[in-house]
Amino acid sequence: MHVVFALVGGLIYLLGGLILKFMGAGADSRNPVAGYRTPRSMKSPESWVAANRYAAKAFFAAGAGILLFGMVLWWKPLPQYNELVILALILLSPVAIILATESHLKRRFDEDGTARPEPLGSAGDAGEAKKMPYSRLEWLLEAASLLLILLGAIVSMSSWRQLPDLVPRHYDYRGVVDAWGGKGSLAALPVVNALLYLALTLVRIFVPAYSGKEMPRRSLILGMELIAWLKATTAGIFTYLTWSTVQIALGRAEALSPLFLPLSAGFYLVILAVYVVLILRGKS
Repeated sequence: MHVVFALVGGLIYLLGGLILKFMGAGADSRNPVAGYRTPRSMKSPESWVAANRYAAKAFFAAGAGILLFGMVLWWKPLPQYNELVILALILLSPVAIILATESHLKRRFDEDGTARPEPLGSAGDAGEAKKMPYSRLEWLLEAASLLLILLGAIVSMSSWRQLPDLVPRHYDYRGVVDAWGGKGSLAALPVVNALLYLALTLVRIFVPAYSGKEMPRRSLILGMELIAWLKATTAGIFTYLTWSTVQIALGRAEALSPLFLPLSAGFYLVILAVYVVLILRGKS
């Protein structure tokens, strides 16, 4: 059934993207039939076209993502969670599309629908909220985060049939298992990993859009790099937990590495301390 959900949901989003592309953004006029309609998109013909073009791309991405997840779950199903995962993607995609499109319009247009001039992009500018491009470091950390999330999902799905009925559900401060649960405990790790990545990505989208004049551009750049480091570190931690949980459940290990907790906490603290110092120096 989850394959049907994914196929239908993915095709609906792809069809929606086509409608927005050719009926919404295909002309300068705001037609009464189809299009991305919000108070911000209806301010002017320019904002209407920009909103529909952006939303069409977002619909295409959502449809492709749902179909991809459907294929993965068809190849390596997660019993009792297949329909839940697909349904969550179908229901959460409109929220993500609206938030991303409204953020795009806020960066591109004034409150009256007039297009803003392109930012000069100098490192010392502190003007109105504008699109903050990804730096090379951010792109590398984004790629590492996605690869780690994918690796954790592969580890979970590939070992699913071999796992016993009970797997580690919780660990104490020494990394020793102090609670056991069903296989769903393992399935939840990659899902939570992906959701945390999504949450931090939304922060990355909205902080530049709503930063205003009070935040220097240099500080904003450093803040975005900090978010990228947090995403990669979190993805690595959850992937390690997924792998270790599988190893312990299969009897190949007895506990997490004793260095796991101090190294994880230490890395978080070092990254936070370094970037807080850099941001404060940038402000001064």
